[in-house]
Amino acid sequence: MKSNQLSYRIGNIDDRLIEQAENIHNYRRGRRNRTVLVSIAAVLVLSVVTVFALTNSFSRLIERLSPPFQEVLAPVEMASVDQGIKMEVVAAGFFDNMGMAYITLQDLRGNRIDENTDIARDLFVYNEGEYCPSQLDFVDFDKENGTVTYLCTFYTSYILEDSADTFENGVLTFRNSKIFYNSRGFNDYPTGVDLTAIANTAESIIVPFTYFNADLPSSMTAMPDTVTILKKGGHAYSMPDNPTSRIVAAGLIDNKLHVQAWSDVAAEGAFTAYYLSDGTDNWIWPEEIYYFNYDEQGCFAEEKLSSHLCNMQEMIFQEALNLADLQLLASFGLQDVLYGEWSVTVVNNQIFEPLKQGCYIETDDYTYESVSINPFGLTMTGTRLNKYAKSDPPGAIVHTEDGDIILELKSAIYPPDGSTEVMYGSPKPIDMGKVKSVTIAGDVILFGGAGGTVL
Repeated sequence: MKSNQLSYRIGNIDDRLIEQAENIHNYRRGRRNRTVLVSIAAVLVLSVVTVFALTNSFSRLIERLSPPFQEVLAPVEMASVDQGIKMEVVAAGFFDNMGMAYITLQDLRGNRIDENTDIARDLFVYNEGEYCPSQLDFVDFDKENGTVTYLCTFYTSYILEDSADTFENGVLTFRNSKIFYNSRGFNDYPTGVDLTAIANTAESIIVPFTYFNADLPSSMTAMPDTVTILKKGGHAYSMPDNPTSRIVAAGLIDNKLHVQAWSDVAAEGAFTAYYLSDGTDNWIWPEEIYYFNYDEQGCFAEEKLSSHLCNMQEMIFQEALNLADLQLLASFGLQDVLYGEWSVTVVNNQIFEPLKQGCYIETDDYTYESVSINPFGLTMTGTRLNKYAKSDPPGAIVHTEDGDIILELKSAIYPPDGSTEVMYGSPKPIDMGKVKSVTIAGDVILFGGAGGTVL
C-alpha cells in the first residue's frame, strides 16, 4: 500500500504531510462582449490583530502564477498579522453563489512557513456573518520570500434557510485561528511489539457495541450486539519519536490479532496509523477498528464520542495471519501549532446576473428543476425522490462556442425538507456570452434564448 492509500485510509490528512511526503463576457439578454469587473472594497477590522492595505501583491501573484481565473479576479491586497505571521487575501472574485480567493501566508520573523504549512482545518469563510462551505488548496511556495499561496473556493446556498442566496453586495470575512507548521513525517516506524511473543489467548472483555464508534468493512451488513476487545493493557510500547500515540496491548482473540492503542486527543496536528508489513509495500490494515474512551480514572467510558475525540482504539486484523513473517509498524505525522487571530473582511460591490434556466431532469434518486451558470461553475437545485438517497450526483458538461468544459463536483447538500443542491466547479472561466448548452445525466439543456429546453 502506497502513501496515497495511506492518506485515504487515515482520512482528512494533508497529502503533502504524508508525501513529505482580461476579458470574460458577462451575459445580459441581447448583449454580449460586456467585460466583468469585480468591485471589491476592503474593510479595516479593528481588533487585536493588524489589518492593512498593500499595493503590489496582486501583480506578483499574476506574474508568478498566471492563475487561470485572473480575468475574473480583482485585487484585494488586505492582510492581517498576528504572532509574526501575515495572512493576506491577495485577490478575490464573487459570482452569484460561488466565490474564489487567493490567500497567502508569510512569516515576518523567521522561517516557520513552508510548502507543508496547513491552515485548511481552521480557515473559515463567512458571508454576512453566516458560515460558507469552503475548500482550501495549496498552490505555490515561493522559497525566496517565504510565502505560501492557497486557493480558497467557497459557496453559499439557494435552498438553505440560514444562508444568503448569493454573494451579491455581501460582506465576506476570512478568519483563521491556527497555523500548523514544522511538519514531520515517519513511515514504517517500529512499534516495539514482538508479534512472536504475544499471548495466543489474550485476556479480553465483552462490551456493548453501542459504546463504540467503528470503522467496519462494507461486507459487514449487520452490526454486532457486543464486541470482544483486549482487557485494558498495562504495557506501553515505546515509539520515542511519537509522544502522541502508543500501543498498550496486543494479543490473539479467536485467532485474530487485536491491537489496542492510546492517542492523545489534545495533540493537534498529529495522526498515527498502525498496520502490518511483510517488508514490502503490501501493508495489511485492520479489518475492523473500534474507537472508545477511558476516563481519567482509567475506567471504560460509556459515553459514545466521535472517533477523533476517542483516546483509545481496538484494531482487529484478519484471521490466521502468519505473525512470524510480519511486523507491526506505524506511520505518523506531527506538526507544531501556532495559535492566533487572523481575520480579513472585504465587501463585494459586484452586481452580477448568472445564466439561469428551468429544466426537468430525473435520475434514480433525484429530480433537478433549475440550472444556474456563472464563470466559476454550475449549480443545480431539485428534489430527492427518496429521502435515503445516496447515489452520486450526475456529471455535468458546459458546451460553449469555444468547446466543451467538463465540470468537477464540488459540493452536494441534502436538507431535511427533501430538497437538494449540487455545485460544480469549472477548471477555467466560463465565458457567459458563449454558453450554448449543458449536458447533465445525458440530457441537454439549451441556453441562449432556448428557454431551458431539455433534449
